Amino acid sequence: MNQHHEYYLSLGSNIAPEKNLVKALDLLRANVSILAVSSAWETLPVGTTGPNFINLALQVKTPYDITYLKGQIIARIERRLHRRRTDDKNAPRTIDIDILLCDGMILDDHIWSQTYLALPLAELLPDLHHPQSGLPLSSIAAQLSAIQTVIHRPEVQSRIV
Repeated sequence: MNQHHEYYLSLGSNIAPEKNLVKALDLLRANVSILAVSSAWETLPVGTTGPNFINLALQVKTPYDITYLKGQIIARIERRLHRRRTDDKNAPRTIDIDILLCDGMILDDHIWSQTYLALPLAELLPDLHHPQSGLPLSSIAAQLSAIQTVIHRPEVQSRIV
């Protein structure tokens, strides 16, 4: 029997983001079923200087387990879009694809503290509750976006979807 897994992914770019996010989504569509796409949000880079990032979140379904998704699909897409990994893990990048949740399990606790993750993901999972405080992600994202510069970029999303 073919079991399907549900993932929530974060996509971000600050090198030709409009072009690279579209390409990344096209490449993902060839490998997974995209069920939902958040709005695109522009945020300041975290931990470095450089161009602003554009970020969004996806809900996807696929028969691939997390190891295959990460190692074979995501890594291949990042290579194809010329993602360069350096000692500076916050360096500008053509594309960054991270797995935030797998089958309902939170894999990245930064969703509670980083606006660039919380805001797009909250559109798809507004009622995801923080394990300690019990606050919904929608409330946490609103609090984070009130203290950091964020720009809603609907014109980017319209080109992506």
